[in-house]
Amino acid sequence: MNRELRANYIFHIIVDAGEIVNGFSYILTGLGRGYHFVSGTFNTPITVHDCFYTRFWPISLILGTEIPAWMTILVSTERIIAVHKPALYNRMFSSNMKMMLIGVAGSCIMASLTWAALSALTPAAFHDSTSTQHCAIISSTSKAFSTFHFVFVPFAYFASFVSLCTIAYFHRKTSRNVTKSGKKGPMLSIFIATTAFDVILCSAPSIVMISASWQLFKPNDIIVSITYATTGFVSGF
Repeated sequence: MNRELRANYIFHIIVDAGEIVNGFSYILTGLGRGYHFVSGTFNTPITVHDCFYTRFWPISLILGTEIPAWMTILVSTERIIAVHKPALYNRMFSSNMKMMLIGVAGSCIMASLTWAALSALTPAAFHDSTSTQHCAIISSTSKAFSTFHFVFVPFAYFASFVSLCTIAYFHRKTSRNVTKSGKKGPMLSIFIATTAFDVILCSAPSIVMISASWQLFKPNDIIVSITYATTGFVSGF
């Protein structure tokens, strides 16, 4: 891939890299939980602090979802500005500026991870415990952080959906005849439909996890497994 292509698609490349991290995080989670299941320690209680600092998968679960989420927001912003403010786009999304924006997104991800780490150092984190070694995000961090995390991730995909709807509206407004504008109209409809599906898929585990964290209801392992499996489809789309 030449330098120009890398510059044009760098955001998308990072999104895909984030999806790889997300997939790797599930492998780590499976290995970790599987080890405790085989060793007979899976039902041993563990504190929030120990979940975050002594288990190797909670951090990867956070990174695997927040990297694609932050980069999706950048992609969405780039789309809207490219359509509505072409002159601003040329200045704002130069190669150097894109690298700077990636750095800003990376800083936000590290700030989020720092918040998660600090939330596992509070007195409550040393006291509160769960009955199993699942060590999901909600049982490895504070309620405040886990709520933010599970609200933010689907919001990022919703932002992508809104950006595509904005582009579609602008496209229809400036072109009365879709056939004369090539395949852009039909392709936009496909992108909008798949992105809307992504929003639904990402929202399912968030709703379950937030509800469990705030004890609105107690989902069983089957419900958690099914809702979390939906995020795998997001990578496919």
